[in-house]
Amino acid sequence: MRLPNFVVVGAAKSGTTSLYHYLRQHPQVYLPERKELHYFTFDCMRKNSRGPGDADVLRHFCATREEYEAHYAEADATAIGDVSPSYFFYDEVASQRIREELGDVRIIILLRDPIEKAFSQYMHLVRDNRETLDFHAALEAEAERARCGYAALWRYLESSLYADRVARYLGTFGPDRVRVELFQDFVESPERVIRRLFEFLGIDPDFRPQVSRVYNRSGRPRSKRMAAFIARPNPVSMVARKALPRSVTESVRTLLLRANTGVKDEIPEAARLRLRNAILEDVERVKGILGRDPGWL
Repeated sequence: MRLPNFVVVGAAKSGTTSLYHYLRQHPQVYLPERKELHYFTFDCMRKNSRGPGDADVLRHFCATREEYEAHYAEADATAIGDVSPSYFFYDEVASQRIREELGDVRIIILLRDPIEKAFSQYMHLVRDNRETLDFHAALEAEAERARCGYAALWRYLESSLYADRVARYLGTFGPDRVRVELFQDFVESPERVIRRLFEFLGIDPDFRPQVSRVYNRSGRPRSKRMAAFIARPNPVSMVARKALPRSVTESVRTLLLRANTGVKDEIPEAARLRLRNAILEDVERVKGILGRDPGWL
């Protein structure tokens, strides 16, 4: 049994879905057909699944070691990976379990401007017809939602504080085994970032994947009914999952989601200012950890 020797831990809404599809094109990379397995944080996610639609999401993930291993039964590649962005939010649990069960693996972290990331999470839940509050009200509700056990994706500010999480992975695996890339670099020069990651993973850096397509875009749903149909279990999707290969059902779901995703709102200035004040200290710490200014402020 071969298991992952690299893990993309997040952060959520920072390009991990696009990265998954780009990495998967490399002939020396194995990634499961299902992008997110969340095996190492499943218990954390199960305990925090009381928001609208949270429990429905859990059915896609790995609750047991046996389920996790099944996704790698056919793995035969130099670089074998797991892409699960909950590992960044639940860093304390995930980093320790990854180290204990997978050993001295390589860790990839993508970081996005915290304000843009927080708003993208909000628009993701709007897209899926789960978030009903405006952004300012959602920020006001965050603490209470956390107390009630809402999932990490609802914690727009909390999940956009990076310093402690990056430091934990660096401390657990060492700086030579952790690669931090910035979302803005990934958007502006995907080929350059991908080449660096291929080198980091010890595979042919000259391979050129197709990187023109952007995956998992956030925006307002064109149809709320269609958004609910895509996001939540229904008789059609349940029959399709039983009758068709996962690759087919996932492709159909991606096409429907892409077609139903409209424009993305602008961040209200009052909410932007509120977030900026809340992240200032954390961003300064991130600068020190990375040894560079990410330019977020």
